[in-house]
This record gives sequence, structure tokens and C-alpha cells, in this order.
Amino acid sequence: MYNIVFFMTFIISVLSTSVGIANAHKPTIDDPTPLKTSAPIYINGNSNFTSANGVSSGSGSSSNPYIIQGLNPSGGTYGIRIENTTAHFIIRNCTASGVWAGFYLSNANNGRIENCASSSHNAITLDQSCYNTIIGNTVSGAMGIIVEFYSHYNTVTYNHVSSCTHEGIYVSSSGANVIHHNDVIDNGNTPQGYDNTTSNQWDDGSEGNYWDDWTAPDTNQDGIVDTSYALSGGRDAKDNYPLTKRVGIEERKIETKYDSQVIKLSQNYPNPFNKTTEIKLQIPGNESQKSEIKLRAYDITGKLVRTFCVTPSPTNLITVLWDRKDNSGKELAPGIYFYSLNYSDFKLTRKAIIME
Repeated sequence: MYNIVFFMTFIISVLSTSVGIANAHKPTIDDPTPLKTSAPIYINGNSNFTSANGVSSGSGSSSNPYIIQGLNPSGGTYGIRIENTTAHFIIRNCTASGVWAGFYLSNANNGRIENCASSSHNAITLDQSCYNTIIGNTVSGAMGIIVEFYSHYNTVTYNHVSSCTHEGIYVSSSGANVIHHNDVIDNGNTPQGYDNTTSNQWDDGSEGNYWDDWTAPDTNQDGIVDTSYALSGGRDAKDNYPLTKRVGIEERKIETKYDSQVIKLSQNYPNPFNKTTEIKLQIPGNESQKSEIKLRAYDITGKLVRTFCVTPSPTNLITVLWDRKDNSGKELAPGIYFYSLNYSDFKLTRKAIIME
């Protein structure tokens, strides 16, 4: 019972401590389910949303969408492929790697892909698909997120797109899509985004995306680069409000004994990772207070897998190396994990992905 109560508290803290612009639109972590290896999922038509095809619940309505969650499909060309559908559905907390296309929607409308991970050749693809939301995913590959062939009115937000061979986000022959608050980092082509149309919006009207090759100058220090980020594609598409800091960095003003100081827990980098990754913290307070720092990692069921040794630093900046191992020294299996920072009465949590 204690473990169940603890994990519910842990998940609630994930939702309540994710702060920043448009907080209500950030991804949530609902119904956490251990990853289950499965055959590739292929759904063609509304009638194919069945338990045999990985659907765990739902009726396909906007208020009760079909749910596909906690799966690690392998062994095919596609991880999860959905086409020719109008039913509402959510793909949540799944991984798809080692296939050509991780998550592939073709002529599929009213879907949502959230909190998933893929390092496939094409991680997430929308092909002739409209009114979908791609949110909170961690992707890499040849291209990270692809919106193409008359895919309109989609939203792409709060994703971490890194280490792709070509563009991180690629939009072709598609319009009226809104793309903002994504971290686009260390991708092969520069610019790291492509858009050959004129009607897509690469910001939310006041803030855009973080592009790690375009982070300065910011003369008024408002967190927005002074000049827009021009995308390739030949149609003068641009992010008008590129961000100077990663969206993945969570920060919050402390109103207790640490008033006016900021605690930060960065997104681990690289993420996804295979062997090692770095977690960076910023902790205010004196050295005796910093002895209270606790950094722990949990699997998706809420089981504690690693307690990290955190060495306080007089500069307030701390870097912790995670070697993929658990507390017994055993290498952890691929999947979704969470790492949580506890400091006095304050808590922050981030998601990490281990890949093969």
C-alpha cells in the first residue's frame, strides 16, 4: 500500500511541478503502465481499434478516446501504424526503435501521441493526417518529426528532438500547423527545421522553439532571441520568437526560506541515452542545507531503481552522471524512467529514456 500511495504522489508531483509558458498545455503522465514488448501495431479503419491491436480502453469519442499505452512494438517496418481513421485516440508512454518508422499516421485524424520515445529512421510521421497533437515525446533518427502530404491543423509542442541525421522537424506540403516550445538540438542539417509552405506557425504568438544553433543575442534578456530563426524550404518560413533556453529546464521561484532563488532540474543529456547521460542541477542555499539534496530514479511502475550520490558545489551548479545502472550495479533495461529531485519541501521530476 505504501508503494502505491508513494507512486501516486510521485506522478501527481510530475504534473504539478512542470512550470513555464502555457502550463496547461504541457503533456501529462496518466495511467503509467510498464512497457510491454509487442508485435508491430497496425490499425486500418475505425473498426480496427481493438484489444488485439493494442487498445486498452476507450470508445473513440472525443471524451473517451481509444488508448494505446505502455507498448514497445518491435520486429517490423513500423512500430505503431494507424491509417484511414477518424476516431479519437491516444498513443501514450510507448517506445518504438529499431524499425523504419516508429509512429506513423496516414490519413488518420483526431489522434494524440504523447510521452513516447523513438530513435527509428523516421521517429514520428504525419502523412495526410489532420487535427492531431504530438506532445511531450523524445525522438531522434534520420528525421525526428515529419508532417507531410497535406497534413493540416496539427499541433507539435513540448517535444525533445535531437541527434537526427537530417532535420529535427520537417514540414512539407502541409499548412495551418502550430509548432512551438520544442527543444531542437544537435541535428544534422542547419537550419534544423524545414518548411516549404507559408501558412504554418512556428510559435504561439509570443514564444517559439529552442534551437541550439540560435540562442543569442538577447539584448533585453526576455528569453527570446532578438532575430527570428529562418527555416529551410525556400518559402521564408521562420520561428519569430526563438527561445534562448531549453524548454526542458524546469524552474520555479521558491517562496519559503529560499525566496527569490531558483532551483533547476535540467533534462538529462543526451536523451534518449544508451550508456551514460548527465543530469544538471542548480541548488541555492548554503552547504549545510545542500546536504538535504536527494536525487533518485524510478521505473515506470514507481519502483526505485537508483539513488544518486550528489556532491554539493559552492557554485550552486551540480552535475550528476548516470551510467544506466541500478543500485545493485546492474544495467537497466530499455524503457521510460523518471528521475526526481527532492530538496527540503521542493520536488521536480523529469523523464529519461534508455535505448538499445
